Amino acid sequence: MKLLQWMTCSTRAMTLRELEDAVGTHPGNLTVDKNDRPLPALLRSAGGPIVEAVGEDTMVFVHFSAREQVI
Repeated sequence: MKLLQWMTCSTRAMTLRELEDAVGTHPGNLTVDKNDRPLPALLRSAGGPIVEAVGEDTMVFVHFSAREQVI
């Protein structure tokens, strides 16, 4: 769910590294614990059918209507 929230609120496509850090953060924590970051393969599959990887490291919604459904 965090993955979709970050992607929905972002004004641009996010890289896997950015999403790893975003999903790995916790409220009240100012640092990212490297052990809390999800694996890139997990991020690629977590979006299900509405998120896809473009190129090697960018995640996008498959269609603008998919983003609208999350909102």
